Amino acid sequence: MKSVDGYVVIANLNGKHQCVIGGASAAVEEALAALTAKGYRVQPLNVSHAFHTRIVAPAAKPLRES
Repeated sequence: MKSVDGYVVIANLNGKHQCVIGGASAAVEEALAALTAKGYRVQPLNVSHAFHTRIVAPAAKPLRES
């Protein structure tokens, strides 16, 4: 979201009416609040990492090598 200060991206499109966002924790929280204020239904997911974002991209190379 352009209105959010920080790194947040669409991490996965699950269907026509559902997507997953990921990124820096504070930016994701800000995006959730902004989306809720616009009337969207949001559901925070408890995950250990910001999967499908550049935050975990450095882990890909060692995984490919093993």
